[in-house]
Amino acid sequence: MQLGKKSMMKFREYLTEEKLPTNLKPSLFLGEKEVWESLDQYKNDLHQGIDNLKNELITKEHKQVLHNLVNNPDGNCLRGTTFKKVADIGIQFAKKINKDFGEAIGPIKIITDPSYMSWINSYKKIYVPKKSNEPFLDYTITDKDNIEHKISAKSAKASGNTVKTPNILATIENALKKKSSKYIIDRLFVNEESKYNKEYELLIKIFDIVEKEKAPSGYVKVAAELDNAYGDKKYYNTIKNLDEKFFTNLPTDRKTDFSQIKTPSGKSAKDFMSEADKIMKRFSSPPYPINVALKLLINIVFKDEIYFAKFGLNSDGSTLWELRGRRTNYSNLYVKNKSGTSLYTKLHLDAKGARGDEKLGLRIEETEFSEKNLLNESKNKTSIELLGWPRANEFTGLKMKYADKIKIANENAKQIGVGSTRVAFEIDFKNKPTVMKIAKNEKGLRQNLAEANLYKKYKNNPPYAPPMIDWDDNDDADTSWIHIMKAAKYEESAFFRHFDTSFTVFSRVLSKYINKQETNEMNDKIKKFIEFVEDNDLMLGEYRQKTNWGIYNSKPVILDAGVTKTNQELTL
Repeated sequence: MQLGKKSMMKFREYLTEEKLPTNLKPSLFLGEKEVWESLDQYKNDLHQGIDNLKNELITKEHKQVLHNLVNNPDGNCLRGTTFKKVADIGIQFAKKINKDFGEAIGPIKIITDPSYMSWINSYKKIYVPKKSNEPFLDYTITDKDNIEHKISAKSAKASGNTVKTPNILATIENALKKKSSKYIIDRLFVNEESKYNKEYELLIKIFDIVEKEKAPSGYVKVAAELDNAYGDKKYYNTIKNLDEKFFTNLPTDRKTDFSQIKTPSGKSAKDFMSEADKIMKRFSSPPYPINVALKLLINIVFKDEIYFAKFGLNSDGSTLWELRGRRTNYSNLYVKNKSGTSLYTKLHLDAKGARGDEKLGLRIEETEFSEKNLLNESKNKTSIELLGWPRANEFTGLKMKYADKIKIANENAKQIGVGSTRVAFEIDFKNKPTVMKIAKNEKGLRQNLAEANLYKKYKNNPPYAPPMIDWDDNDDADTSWIHIMKAAKYEESAFFRHFDTSFTVFSRVLSKYINKQETNEMNDKIKKFIEFVEDNDLMLGEYRQKTNWGIYNSKPVILDAGVTKTNQELTL
């Protein structure tokens, strides 16, 4: 049935969410099938599923909109229809496309647009689970190097990356199964004597409220928990003493005048909302540590390489695609007040305003991590002095014995590596994970000096290395220690994205270059790295082992720049 403009207006009024399919997720069109090794077959199955869709409100023209998106995720979805703008297809239908259909066409976008996720080396398999049992996973693409890339689909029309609290809790549980993550989580959060144990228990309570409650009751209950933890407990006791029926009967209509709603004691519900706003804002700022704890926890448990592929429709029918990576630091968990305006960019309960009839959910925004403040904090004091270690003023050059420095470091930090020349310690510095390398002999002094000189050459932030915070800068050039940002564990997918090749090929190319053998596997990015190594007197052969690599801000970095050719010659 073709709809004219006049009848279209009537149709749009009739197009209600209840009469439409519950969602437009891939399973609606693809049935039980989950794996495809052919993009053409995947598209054909989607087309067939669209054609087979039976719903009185989805006309042939509405199906054409979906077909258009499958044929070209970057094209205008209204072409070949009588629709002039997206509003003509019906608000609810458009919302479902924005919310759900990106999961279906995301693999097509990624595979057909090499610039969108350029690190994926063609494709070998598409996997779209009918029901995902893994947090933050809507589909995966396995490339020809057998690297599985996990993707979480989101709406580009939403202002953040909203994640469900069960997924956060499941991710924490998974992290606790891994030795490296469990050690850190136990040390920082779980144990009663941990630095952020109180905050961890508070966050678990917040996660529970967020999962179970709708706005506005969830909003005031979270505020009450914050007041119980950090405030005078007056608001907490008031909320606690209210009958649950009061919260159950709170209207969720956004236009509700809360000033007309009274508590059993006669107090206006609007006052509760206003007080909740104040509590949220107050306890989000220093000296209250809830933000720091949340930021650390999120970054520890969200270590996997998962990306948000964000899709949405513009009003004219064109499409919008955004890409958000999960490897950068996610510090913006923040709360919105009842009117929907941001109170602060930290802890956010995504209820689209605290009056809506939606579940509360935590939203994560991606922020680029800046070391500027960290790197500038040591201008007047050294890291050792800022850390408050004993005999800090002697922690330079040869003023203190090597063994004494290492003994003090062991008493105040976690030893994570020891070699023949230096000992490495992990240090929580200004709530950032960092590493300090302390010399244990003269060779260690030389290696520290070599690294410090490299960092000075690049103003503390060289390519292929995590940034430096500071170092033992003294007149005798006896560099007792250097202090740098901590790199994450090596990950093959991050390495591939940066160098456009696998580590196996990379290592093979370095070996052939060292041995002056020809190779057709060399690329410009490997050449650039070789130039960096040679320009800075480093040992190229050292970087053929994965153990000498880590990941920092989603990029591969070398873990040791102290072993130079000059230092090697001095040891012979």
